[in-house]
Amino acid sequence: MIEPVLERWDTDPDTGSLRQDLLTLTLMMRDSTALPEGRALTAVATAGELRDLLRRTTERAIAPFHRAFDRAVARGEISAVADAYMMAHVIFHGVVGWEPRHGALPTDEECARMVSVVLGGRQGESHPR
Repeated sequence: MIEPVLERWDTDPDTGSLRQDLLTLTLMMRDSTALPEGRALTAVATAGELRDLLRRTTERAIAPFHRAFDRAVARGEISAVADAYMMAHVIFHGVVGWEPRHGALPTDEECARMVSVVLGGRQGESHPR
């Protein structure tokens, strides 16, 4: 049932920019969360006997974020980021946990803000507080 949603994570967007790769992935995550299959995965999170499925699904969905960081390092866009795993994790759970807290999925602008916050002003961008 969830395989069609997971197949989205097998192909990486490669826009040539870490910020745009992360934003594209964040929007994909948001759109996947809106699907019935994505909603089913959210329900799985509360079922203890299905935690292994949730762990494997999460790893597969986060993997393209890791690859986006790797490509950015290879392009020389950023230096190696020790916290790349944590940054990917924060974006993933920021999107997945948004709706229960705010009553709606994050907008494109909110997804872009998540990416900006996670990048912490990298690439010369300043962020208002």
